[in-house]
Amino acid sequence: MGRAIRSREASRTCEEECPMTLSEHEQSLASLLPRGLPAAIDGHRFPGLYHCVGTDKLIGDLYGAAIVEECCLSKNVEPTLSELSCLLRAYIVIDDFVKDCGIDINRHPVLSLCLERIHDRCNHLVFALAPKAAHLWQTYHDVYERAYREFNQAAIYNSIISKCYLIFLPFDLPQVLCSERCKIVRRAMMDYLFCLQLMDDFQDMEEDIEAPRNHNLFIAGLERDMAQRVISYRPIIIRSLFEYIQYNVELVAKMFIGGTASRSIAHSTEWIAAKRKMLCNLPMMNIFHGDLPNFAFDPFRLLASQSSPFNLQIPELDDIRAESMHTRVD
Repeated sequence: MGRAIRSREASRTCEEECPMTLSEHEQSLASLLPRGLPAAIDGHRFPGLYHCVGTDKLIGDLYGAAIVEECCLSKNVEPTLSELSCLLRAYIVIDDFVKDCGIDINRHPVLSLCLERIHDRCNHLVFALAPKAAHLWQTYHDVYERAYREFNQAAIYNSIISKCYLIFLPFDLPQVLCSERCKIVRRAMMDYLFCLQLMDDFQDMEEDIEAPRNHNLFIAGLERDMAQRVISYRPIIIRSLFEYIQYNVELVAKMFIGGTASRSIAHSTEWIAAKRKMLCNLPMMNIFHGDLPNFAFDPFRLLASQSSPFNLQIPELDDIRAESMHTRVD
């Protein structure tokens, strides 16, 4: 799932990126990575710093600033919140890289050390922002790990968001949770991320069919011949799917009030339109036989399920949220 966060486009690896050109958040991550981290592991390119922290992306290094703007928080928390947000994303991207590529982490202790250092830094930043909610990181991390083990195609929205749930940790920090706009902004971010995942999986079906772990929304759980048949029918649903994505991204845009999020969403809308144009030019494959396959995940079925608000129940967070509602931290 982290592919909605981790772009598959070619990028510089951590080893290739020049310190003189790194952003503040890329430098922060670079300082945590073990020396000697290879550019490729088992034939798979390690994701670059640019993609790990999400430079110039809303769900990336703009995330902290956007939350401060949208939830009307004190500017004092922005540096720490921004660093935390970028490292949460980096943890998801690197961990997803390991899982997607089927890498045995026990054979590569450098990866374990990499994740452990980011884990510890995130824990430290959470404590700095909310000492009374110090266990927040571990609670979110447990939900995130459980989502990989219990991926549920029938509850696709919840499954996808759960698999990136670490990125939403800032919304349970006391200073954010006390904001009247907290729930609105969190839902907007979740819907936005889900739309990105829809588009990402739609264009990556051919690659995902070969992956050791296939959680593609459209072909997960299908036998190979049926998955290939679904791929062959892809041109049929391009228009409806992208109209759905574009419509929902525009709805998300209306939920934001700050310039940071609004500008980023506007760029996303342009990018989605360009992707749609590119995918509409895919050649129509002449191998249709019989009726349209019964998709393991049907985007049109999604339209109905989206009417029910996302509501992931995490009992472990109840005490944190209850206490936070009575404690304002700036």
